[in-house]
Formats: sequence, structure tokens, C-alpha cells
Amino acid sequence: MKEETKKVIKELLYQIVVIFIAAMALIGTIIVVKQIIGGNNKNIPITKDKGEPIENSIIEPEINLPADTKENEMSLSLLSEPFFPPQNIYSDLEVYNNNLINLALIGEFEKVEIKVSGKISNDLDNFISVNIDGISGTLGGYRKSINTLDLDKTTGIFNKSNSIDFVLDLKESTKFSTTKEEFSSTFESTKNVIIWDKIKPPSYTGRGTIAKFLIAPYNEKGKYGDGVSIDSIEFRYTCKVNSDSCAVVICEKDKNYTFGSECLKEHFEKKFGKQSWESYADYFK
Repeated sequence: MKEETKKVIKELLYQIVVIFIAAMALIGTIIVVKQIIGGNNKNIPITKDKGEPIENSIIEPEINLPADTKENEMSLSLLSEPFFPPQNIYSDLEVYNNNLINLALIGEFEKVEIKVSGKISNDLDNFISVNIDGISGTLGGYRKSINTLDLDKTTGIFNKSNSIDFVLDLKESTKFSTTKEEFSSTFESTKNVIIWDKIKPPSYTGRGTIAKFLIAPYNEKGKYGDGVSIDSIEFRYTCKVNSDSCAVVICEKDKNYTFGSECLKEHFEKKFGKQSWESYADYFK
């Protein structure tokens, strides 16, 4: 009897050990499988009860797109009708002064450009003479002699196949032919000028200034306004701070200003104060 009891107990202990070993093996297998599954699914989003993915926590960088300058761009038309310059536009001082566009400027400008368009009815090559506050020359011109341009090197040639329609960024360098006087003294055929440097208002002073514009087309025979006209000059700009921090107006010819300061005072004093005009003493005539 005792022998049978010992045998049963021994058999029972053996079964317990086998069951324990099997259980430990099963637990180890489950842990390994979980690690494998977890490692392969690190980037799989966990799902809510409703099956909607929960995104991983990501810090998005700020997206600061540049401001659309078109929204803040302002424009001023400098011509009220097509301009056919008279032949004596540069030889008669009174005619020259009567055709000048006097443009009053004040403040800090971010963008400044002029868009020019015109019509050509002749069958000739045509050119654009530019005179802005002492800057004078043919746009894109290359002087060959005192009285002629080198057409092979001149880029500003307009005709029925290449209409007058261009934009000048006044803050960028623009190519002009030298004047007759400049060519005689320097023998240089071209010059590059940043127009804005010549006409911009004094920086951060609250003072205004007046730029004097004349854009006159002429044909290959040297005739101004003969079968060619400037129909539109559009002054386009944006202010550096906001739309109230700069201003542009035309000094009206029918006001018969004697001094430039009179135009500045009339248009700018209320908004920009007395400093906008007090130190400006240029004559109009």
C-alpha cells in the first residue's frame, strides 16, 4: 500500500513539473511574439473605439508665406491722354517744362516701378528717350557716335513687331545710352543707372521731394512723336510699412505752382506735417 502511494505521489509531481515547464515556454513565446509585432508596428497609428486613427504627436513648423504685394500695390496714372511729344521737346525750355510730369513723393517705399505702353503707326524702328531728374538717355541704347546709335547693340527698339509695352523697376539698374555730352567727354556708349537713387525722398526724415518725368518716343529719323505715342504711364508702388506710410501725387499744372514746396504743402502737410515741405525750395519755372 505504501509503495502504491509513493508511486502516485511521484507520478503527480512529475506531471506538475511538466505542466510548469510547458507554461513557462508558452509565456516566453507570447512575449517574443508581442515584441516582434510591436517592433513592426511602431508607426501604425493606434485606433480609437470608433476606428478613427490617432495621429502621432508631431510639431508642425510655422508656415509664413510672403505677403502678396499685389494686394497692397497702389497705382497712379501719370497721363490723362496719349502723349505725342512735339519736335522741339528738348530745344524749347518752355515746351519742355510744359510737358514735364512733376511727381511728388514722400515716405518709405518697398516697390517702385513704372509701366509704359504706347502705339506705333509708322513702319519704322522707334526708340524711347527718358529724362528723369537729370538722368537722360535712350532706353536700352548704345551710342555709336555723337548723333547715332549702334542698332546692333541697342536693345530698346520698338516697331509694329515689338510694341511699346514695358515695365521699369526703378530700384534696379537700367541701361541707357549716354548723352551726346557724356559721349563727347567719356567716349562711353552706355550707362547703367538706378533711377530710384536719383528721385527717392530723403529717408526717414518725413520730407517730401518732387521727381520730374519725361518719356518721349522718337523714330529712326530722329522725329519725336511722328507715328509713335506714349498712351499710358502707370506709377506702381507699395509702401514699406503700410499703405499710409508713403504717398505719390501729381503736381497739377493748372495750379500754376511757382515753388515745388507749394505742391508738397498742399498734398502732404495735413498727413505728414510741415516738415514734408518746409525745406524744399525748388522752382517750377
